[in-house]
Amino acid sequence: MSSPGSRLAGRTALVTGASRGIGRRIAERLAEEGARVWGLSRSTEALAALEVSHGVVPLAADLTDDASTWGALDQMTDALGAP
Repeated sequence: MSSPGSRLAGRTALVTGASRGIGRRIAERLAEEGARVWGLSRSTEALAALEVSHGVVPLAADLTDDASTWGALDQMTDALGAP
């Protein structure tokens, strides 16, 4: 049985709407369980707070804008070393 905070060690998650509400709580919980979490939101201030409190990697993007969305995903895949 894995210990609390390590169940998701070595896993990566992308959470949209991570700046508030359900999305924020999901990002927090995944980070608490050991996942490397990327939080996507339009609110850079809220993402910065989440980065400090839980180590969530911030991605600022507006999902209604294709260029903004793809830019954030490119940033994430570049950082992870994905093709």
